[in-house]
Amino acid sequence: MRSPEADAPRDRRPVVALLLAALAIAFVAVVLLLPYAGKEEPGRSYDTPYYVWRTRAVASDGLGVLTTIPTGAVPERPGVPVLGATLGDVIGSDALTYTVILRAIAAVAIGLAAGAMALEALREARWAFAAFVVGLGASAAVVGTAVGSLDQLLVEVLLVAAAAVVPLVAAGRRGVVVVGVVFAAAAATHWVFAALFLLLLAAVALALVPGSVAARRSGAAWATTSSIRLFRAVLVASAAAVATLALLPTLPDHLPPAIGDRGNQLRLAAYELPLVLPLAALGFVLTFRRSDGSRRTTLVLLGLWAATVPIAMAVSALLPTPIKLFRVAPFALGVPALLTVGLVTVADRAGSRLGRRGTIVGALVLAGGLAWTSGSPVSSFGGSAAASIAERMAQARTAGRYLDGIPRSGRPVIFLTQGNPRLLDRAVRSAVPPDMIPDTWVFVGRADDLAARGPVDDPERARLSALAQKWWTAAWPNASLVFARDPIVIRIGPAGPTPPGGADGVELAPGVEVLVGPPPPPSFEPPAPFRVGWMELLLASGLALVVLTAVGGGWVRSVLDVSGLAAFGLAPAFGVAAIVLVGTAASRLGLSLGSGGGWLIVLATAASGWIVLALGGTVSRRRSATRAQGPPVG
Repeated sequence: MRSPEADAPRDRRPVVALLLAALAIAFVAVVLLLPYAGKEEPGRSYDTPYYVWRTRAVASDGLGVLTTIPTGAVPERPGVPVLGATLGDVIGSDALTYTVILRAIAAVAIGLAAGAMALEALREARWAFAAFVVGLGASAAVVGTAVGSLDQLLVEVLLVAAAAVVPLVAAGRRGVVVVGVVFAAAAATHWVFAALFLLLLAAVALALVPGSVAARRSGAAWATTSSIRLFRAVLVASAAAVATLALLPTLPDHLPPAIGDRGNQLRLAAYELPLVLPLAALGFVLTFRRSDGSRRTTLVLLGLWAATVPIAMAVSALLPTPIKLFRVAPFALGVPALLTVGLVTVADRAGSRLGRRGTIVGALVLAGGLAWTSGSPVSSFGGSAAASIAERMAQARTAGRYLDGIPRSGRPVIFLTQGNPRLLDRAVRSAVPPDMIPDTWVFVGRADDLAARGPVDDPERARLSALAQKWWTAAWPNASLVFARDPIVIRIGPAGPTPPGGADGVELAPGVEVLVGPPPPPSFEPPAPFRVGWMELLLASGLALVVLTAVGGGWVRSVLDVSGLAAFGLAPAFGVAAIVLVGTAASRLGLSLGSGGGWLIVLATAASGWIVLALGGTVSRRRSATRAQGPPVG
């Protein structure tokens, strides 16, 4: 006999929400991978080889090696290379492929955390989860950041997770532990943006003070008011971030440049500010007046976060040299969040007021609005600069294959260039054998200039001499130690005839010549062009997200009281935070992040989270059973 429950109609809304979420995740991944999948030597950003070589170096020699390299190793930002080395060991991806899939991984994680914010802090319906995954994950801000700023992209995963949890803490729910952990990881990933977001949260707490004063007058204790709870969370987050600095190979000793107009000219248009700023303002106006509790706190946070863009634009207009607005615009993820809130509100009101026809219209408005305001990465990779960077990286891989196949016995390698030395430095470190990354040097000049063992100083080549002397000061701290070890010398540059003053060498490929060093083996061939298909990229991205969800899932369920869908949304971000922190600590203690070390970190971190969850569930059940039995008799 069937039970009445079996005959009752099933609530299919959770299933629909999950299907929509899956479609949203797939959409975000495709948008972010579009410039790379199936393309031969796709265009690259200037920072791509920098992320590749740092990841390879950390996987091979640990974080300490970053302190030995004078040319922009940035050891105070270990987040991206630690995550890459760990995931690479687990899923088997090389560092170059990691820099591709990280764009999709981070964008999806940002969208999922935003979906959790929608459910728990904004109290939206389940179907809105997918809208926020797309609204933030495929936003112009995230897509534009993914073009080249992977440190910033990864820290935004953690900041959106914090934005999802902070309003819950202000409302009196659990979450202070999550806030502390994600800010600790954010400090290890990009301490500048972590500090800015802490200031933003302090501003939110100040904005909540009038409401807290009114609650106090109504009889509430100060400790239970939203502003005091939020101030406590800010103090915990600040303490966690400062404590994390002790894990870093070096402490931050300067602020990155904040002014300059070239980046604004090249990249600011990608963020579509004339379109998204008015729509974000409209979203705030549509929703703020009727909000209360955690929803109002979230809207205040998103509003202040979005306001950083117009404030920065106003300040920049007053300065003689503009602020780097192309860094501020992607930081302000309150803009796409408010835009998505507005679209969801319009769709919801259309359905509630106009019935089924309104639901259809609202769905079309929502889908169309999200598609209209999403970012398009394709145009960012169409310039000659991106193609030139890809060409240098391909040439560097040819040189790397040569170095990997010859007896080197401790000899350093010097690369000659008459072009941009910093770009070549990044490119060649991304491709030489890992043990040579700290012993790779770039010399500005011709082959005959090496005899002086110093920077070029030729009045007839004034421009080259100025560049050579500036680079020498920055990149050659102990030149005598390099030249004393019989360095291998390789010239990399545009393909063509040997330049004046150059020596004849052995050509490995167009634009790559060995001037000093053993001949290549007779069977030597340049490596095949870099090309990764759709299936490989989607599979690697999916595996990485599964790993992050497994690592973070148990911890999220242990320390937060949220729905299953919201926990799923926050799990990848918490997984990122856990791997960054545990991986950084492990590397500082001497544990390798490659060769099985990454597996150990992932398994230990994931298992501990699920064990804590299981133990917490057991204790909770025992307490419930004790209360049900009542007090002992006698």
